[in-house]
Amino acid sequence: MKPGFTISAGVRRCLAPALLITAIVAWGMAASGQTVPAALDAELQSVQPGGIVNLYGAYGSGYLNQSPNQQSFVPGTVVYSDDPETARGHGVLYRTTVPAGPTRVYLYHVNGTASAAKVTAVLENTSTAPATITYLRKSLPAPSGNYISVGKNAVKQFYENTALPADFVIPVGGATLLDPAMDSLRVSGNQLLSGKYDFESDQPLRVTTLMLPTGTNTLTAHATAPILAGDGFNRQTTTQSWAKENVTPYSYITGGGIRRFRVGDGVSFYDTYAPGFDQERQVAKELYGNFGIAYKFRVSVASTDGRRLAILLNPRGGSHAGYVRTTFPESGNPVGQLVPDPQLNLDDTTKAIVCARITPTATPQTLVIEYMPPGASNLPVNLMLVPFTNPSAVADWELY
Repeated sequence: MKPGFTISAGVRRCLAPALLITAIVAWGMAASGQTVPAALDAELQSVQPGGIVNLYGAYGSGYLNQSPNQQSFVPGTVVYSDDPETARGHGVLYRTTVPAGPTRVYLYHVNGTASAAKVTAVLENTSTAPATITYLRKSLPAPSGNYISVGKNAVKQFYENTALPADFVIPVGGATLLDPAMDSLRVSGNQLLSGKYDFESDQPLRVTTLMLPTGTNTLTAHATAPILAGDGFNRQTTTQSWAKENVTPYSYITGGGIRRFRVGDGVSFYDTYAPGFDQERQVAKELYGNFGIAYKFRVSVASTDGRRLAILLNPRGGSHAGYVRTTFPESGNPVGQLVPDPQLNLDDTTKAIVCARITPTATPQTLVIEYMPPGASNLPVNLMLVPFTNPSAVADWELY
């Protein structure tokens, strides 16, 4: 069955139920290359969002976001401060300039010293006019030695938190803290701080991230603090892309079987990394893993065979601080799902986490899936669309 092909209501009424079911099953097998295993179908009927299912070797045929249908980058700056990831001294973690417009500052650092410290950031106005800063999003979970918990809650807060810092103006040549609340946090040894801040500026800025002793006046110390040596992994970068989206929805029908999206792969055929520049080392540096890039998948979904649809997250090995947000239909309320605590190290690639279960109609409606590759996670991952039997399907057929 071609993507997007649906059976009109008039044709459906003219077909005998048995003939309709046979035709739909045949089309679904041809489109997907495999049927949904009966055991997986049974699990999806009962497992609620947050639960784990076994895929029984069923991964579907092809990716919806493969060439030539990859998502497009959305303009906006990301400052990814993650080198050194574990800071073993005090000083500048990363310093970069950003143009006017939307910016996301993403700090991801562990205090590798024996004493408490603070991880913070400063914005400087290097332009010739006052800079107005307007906050759009803030994510700042409590620092912790449980890196998985910090990573997943950082993404959850990014999408759900509505408590933002107050907007302000930086005078010409002036400097201010990115967030006084972050500057006041105490980060103990071996604890991780993960912060994400989205803001708009009408002037170009210079951004400096630092780790300093607690009690230090950041606005006094930032200009003369030494630049800390990198850890050799060279993860830090500044990009001019802060999201990936598809404006035209992908077409999906339940009769088409299992389909999926590949995220954080870096393979040009599926999901390229955002190009960037490490301003500290003065070298081109893509954003490995697309950590901090906000993905938005739009899918036009219709049920052609009476089945429902599950949205699954299939980690590809190792730890995953996952969070997925779904909205169906697009005008509805978004619902988020964290990777549950008992499955923090889901390193079995044959399993998946149920993020949502929806009930599509015969008329296509837009499903929105939002995801951000989180720190403390292994990549890539698969986001999967898996149809499953609607327990009330028999009653539905009786209506005809």
